[in-house]
Amino acid sequence: MFELELERIFYSTWVYIAHDSEIPDAGDFKTTFVGRVPVVLTRDADNQVNLLINRCTHRGSTVCAEERGNRQQFVCP
Repeated sequence: MFELELERIFYSTWVYIAHDSEIPDAGDFKTTFVGRVPVVLTRDADNQVNLLINRCTHRGSTVCAEERGNRQQFVCP
C-alpha cells in the first residue's frame, strides 16, 4: 500500500514541502524528503527558490546533513 501511495501521490503531482517564509534570505536552505527522495530546498542570490536531490551523483553521499541553515554552495563530501 505504501508503494502505491508513493507512486500515486508523491511521484505523480506537485508536493508541498515548505512555505516561502522558511527560506527568506539568499543562501537559506531546508532539507526534507519527497516520498523517499531526500531533497534540499534553497533560495539563491536572485531570490529564486531551487530544489536539488540531496545526493552526490557519483558517490551517492548526502550532500547536506544539516536540517536548515544558510550556505552559498553545496559540495560533495
